[in-house]
Amino acid sequence: MRLANTAAIKQYDGLKHGDDFSDGKHLAQLLRLEILPQGYICPPELRALRDLMRKRAQLVRQRTTQILSIHNLFARNLAKSVKGDDIKRLEDGEIDALALLEDQKRALRANVAVMRCLEEQIRLLERAILAKGRLRKEFHGLKTVSGIGDVLALTIALETGDVHRFASVRQVRFLRAHGG
Repeated sequence: MRLANTAAIKQYDGLKHGDDFSDGKHLAQLLRLEILPQGYICPPELRALRDLMRKRAQLVRQRTTQILSIHNLFARNLAKSVKGDDIKRLEDGEIDALALLEDQKRALRANVAVMRCLEEQIRLLERAILAKGRLRKEFHGLKTVSGIGDVLALTIALETGDVHRFASVRQVRFLRAHGG
């Protein structure tokens, strides 16, 4: 029994009218070619941790939005490019000294405040994740890739699930290329 990931299956061309028979034939063809995107059901005991990791990823995206907003404010109003690390270290005194209108400074302070709050929540989630999650042996190679640390490696491992469910590296590449 295989669980097909229907969201990752490209709609096939050439058929004007699909029905259960033609859909089944198409799925059987993908399975025969070993390129059927399969769904994965995370074991119940790991779901809460995986969901916590997804929450962390969401907060990281929101923090990035704040950093980009600050970066854009500097570029638009001061014709100045600021590095992300410098943005993360911005202090109220530095904001006060900028040649910006008061409303622009207020907006900048709001972005910085939200960014700092998100950073604190991200740190709390990472501590909880690392306290509960352990990287299985087959995923240790992930940490040899530049930019992949403990939390990201664990995220990839939990989203991937059992690597033995993939018949070949080719199947993993196909799924990655097609959103599976």
